[in-house]
Amino acid sequence: MRLRADQCELPHVRKERYSVRHVIKAGGSVLSDLNDHFYEALAHLKSIGQDIIIVHGGGPHISAKLDSCGIPFEKVDGIRVTSKQAMKAVEETLAGSVNTSFVRRLNKAGFDAVGLSGSDAELLQCSLLDESRYGMVGKVEKTNGRLLRHMLQGGFIPVISSIGMNENGDAVNINADVAAEAVALAVVADQITFISDVEGLMENKQLIKKATRQEIQNWIQDGTIYGGMIPKVEAALNCLDNGIKSVSIAGTALNGTTIQKEGIAV
Repeated sequence: MRLRADQCELPHVRKERYSVRHVIKAGGSVLSDLNDHFYEALAHLKSIGQDIIIVHGGGPHISAKLDSCGIPFEKVDGIRVTSKQAMKAVEETLAGSVNTSFVRRLNKAGFDAVGLSGSDAELLQCSLLDESRYGMVGKVEKTNGRLLRHMLQGGFIPVISSIGMNENGDAVNINADVAAEAVALAVVADQITFISDVEGLMENKQLIKKATRQEIQNWIQDGTIYGGMIPKVEAALNCLDNGIKSVSIAGTALNGTTIQKEGIAV
């Protein structure tokens, strides 16, 4: 039986059983389409004692904002080139309308969600990935895991927009998959799930339930995995290599493809 979101308020669980840390990355392409299945799945995870952190992007919303402002943009290597002019619009969109709207929906569903950007308390401290090539796109150098742990101990769900800051105090744009990876490693998460607009990794329109690094590398080479799915699986593999026990790419019901190390049964 699925639990409604308003059934996840379990004070005794909050104090004693919240030991499994689960980072969920929600891409901008799925934020507007999150339905009851997502909130029911989230409520179930809370009810069984999981601490939840959500990291989100907002690609379609950013594109719409830039278009409305008449700011041109392009993607290079799957990364949105972000000029200083564009960065202002990106921050207003991600840390502003997208984050606050998502947090309101979570709280309406019965969760204790708190909106953050990576600039808050220097949550995501960055250097520029390659300013000449990508502009104001950040590479995460340090993450304020202490802030997140305090919030989890209080029973809250941090909801983080993928905006960081550099050493000069400038806002920088971060690929949300990369931001989620950094957050998961900072809090020593047990599990990370990358929500996609498809159920998981697909081959010939069929869901791949389990995959290894070698299989993923082969699929990238033959074009089975392409475009925006590439940084997603690369972040997933990095998490696996750095000790995250469970890594998956899933649809909004949080069921999908489990990525595992060779020789390890899941």
